[in-house]
Amino acid sequence: MEVSFRDKRVLVTAGTQGLGWAIVELYLKEGARVALCARSEDSLNAIRQQFGPQVIARRVDLMDLDATQGFVSDVVEQWNGLDHVIVNPPHSVRTPVSELTLSEWQQSYDAIYRSMLAVVETALPSLLDQDRASVVVISSLAAVEPLDIMPASSVLRGGIAAWAKLMTREYGSRGVRFNAVEPGYIATHVVREGISRTARETGRSTEEVIAGLSKPIPLRRLGTPEEIARAVYFLTSDLASYVSGACLLVDGGLVRGV
Repeated sequence: MEVSFRDKRVLVTAGTQGLGWAIVELYLKEGARVALCARSEDSLNAIRQQFGPQVIARRVDLMDLDATQGFVSDVVEQWNGLDHVIVNPPHSVRTPVSELTLSEWQQSYDAIYRSMLAVVETALPSLLDQDRASVVVISSLAAVEPLDIMPASSVLRGGIAAWAKLMTREYGSRGVRFNAVEPGYIATHVVREGISRTARETGRSTEEVIAGLSKPIPLRRLGTPEEIARAVYFLTSDLASYVSGACLLVDGGLVRGV
């Protein structure tokens, strides 16, 4: 089976760093046109200069729903539609569960769900006009194995699986697939900053901190953003043409549940 994304129209949120950039970069290498948004104008400018008309890169705060919907609408209009949408949500708060306030729960809900729904609902009419469109949401292993350090994310991301199933039931007959990727411990810039901070606070080397994080992972290492990008790429490709309503755990075997 030939898998080609040449001239496909792909939208990626939060696409200039970490997982988002790895995803954007892979689709660009495969010849897709990519629309991405982020909050850093400097990063967006560099991408515009490097890739020119192959990209639409706009400064958008995903917590601003009007701006988010306006970005998606403009991309649909400029490119006369979209083929694939990858939702990479903002980070939620990391307050311990016993200290989470109602406003922090709301902030986390807005980051994970309202931003996702603003993107998907705006893009959906265009996706329904395509032959083989898809949506992939970046979730987390916390959705299936709650993490003490990410209580709000653990609780809220658990619902993404149900959302993907329900959207598949509603729109699968019209050719749109909905899936999620649940990354484990991935060596993004945010994780590396956390490792460096832990090393400074504990007096350990960064290598020792990484070894401690990696020890419970059967593959004995952190994942890379590129490995998550390839999982997303698979789910949007025709290789996964019969996969919908699924949550793909990419964690090196860390989660013990079945």
